Amino acid sequence: MWLNDPTRGLLDCRGALNKQEVGTNTFQFCLPYEGTWKLKITRGKKLLFGNEEITTQVSDRLPTHTINYEFQIETNPSNVRVGKSVSLSISIKENGKPVDPDPSQDFKVSVFGNGKRSYPSLTRNRIGEYVTEFSGWGAGYYVATVIYDKTKVVKRKIVYHEATSARMSSTKDLPTRSQRGQLSSFKVQAKDMLANPIGVGGDLWEFGISGGPATVNYVKIIDQQNGCYLFEYILPVSGVYNFRLLLDGNHVQGSPWRVSAT
Repeated sequence: MWLNDPTRGLLDCRGALNKQEVGTNTFQFCLPYEGTWKLKITRGKKLLFGNEEITTQVSDRLPTHTINYEFQIETNPSNVRVGKSVSLSISIKENGKPVDPDPSQDFKVSVFGNGKRSYPSLTRNRIGEYVTEFSGWGAGYYVATVIYDKTKVVKRKIVYHEATSARMSSTKDLPTRSQRGQLSSFKVQAKDMLANPIGVGGDLWEFGISGGPATVNYVKIIDQQNGCYLFEYILPVSGVYNFRLLLDGNHVQGSPWRVSAT
């Protein structure tokens, strides 16, 4: 920070910086004599604020000027299978405008979960926007935290789940009767190990029908990309058929079971 007296030149106030709270820096300075000054604040070679006139008398209080940093972090997705990566997007604003953080301050992301911590590297997309990715090291809760100037400024929770934890909400969701020759279907909502609905798709399902009086030629799995899966089939003739539904090679609750076509 610099103060300019047109008759005496620049006064270097770079040491007069006090941190008040997360994302806020307050500059305090004492002018050595009466007169009119111009205030200029820089970060590196970038001008943050400049040419505000300050008129002083000997009895004046310390003038101040405050700059606020606003941090946000987004996760995509926030509920994900073990083995898949999560994208983190961090945005930074100063007085409502996108800015890069002060390079002289510590700026990083910490990810903690299952007793371990990592610091994934950040990539700058544009002014005030940084991204990174990480993969969890097992099922459980993780917390991604943005750290600036050695202070935790914002955090987000991420849930990693095992694929085999997905299950039906109850066995009543499984069909037991169908109309022969007609398109039939049922839906499965995948859940995590804590029975919370999973909001993303991509699970590996196996759906099969066998043992009936005729071969079933139409079965289809539709991933709705929101944790719900639609299973379609057509039973060609009347009779009893054996159904099976597996996730990553494991039967879901209630599988295998029988369905009667009439």
